[in-house]
Amino acid sequence: MKIFKEAKIFFGSMIVLSWLTVPFLGVKYIKRYKYAVAFVSVFIFMESFVAKKFKWWSFPRPPLRYLTGEMALVLGPFIPGSFWIMRLTYGRFGLYMLLNLITDWLFVYPFQTMTKKLKMFRFGTIKKPQLLSIFLFKAVLMYGFQYFIVEKANKEDPSP
Repeated sequence: MKIFKEAKIFFGSMIVLSWLTVPFLGVKYIKRYKYAVAFVSVFIFMESFVAKKFKWWSFPRPPLRYLTGEMALVLGPFIPGSFWIMRLTYGRFGLYMLLNLITDWLFVYPFQTMTKKLKMFRFGTIKKPQLLSIFLFKAVLMYGFQYFIVEKANKEDPSP
């Protein structure tokens, strides 16, 4: 029961602390990147069904019955973190990918090792390098969505 309580506190804190940074982003950047962040967030939601089917990973102690570990991570650090990464690096793809590589590596290796020790996360059939590759693919997907769908559509839209 103690570990379950720790998981709730850990995931809850992660969500709250991540969202406390959002007011510092600026409304302009939230508006600009909201579609790309939402697109990849939905992609991750669908990915979680595939991950469950193929037993890529599991969250033995989800933070709440109705909130899976994946959703806690998406609602917590992923959404605000994606806004920050886009705000700080959009337009400089190399820097964008480097920052994503660093944050994704930290998530896949030290963060997952810590959550595994706390019995909040467990790798299944997927290996760490594969997970890192999936994360980097989603980073390219987000950047590409922003560039080809959002930015191109705004340039072609003649409305003021």
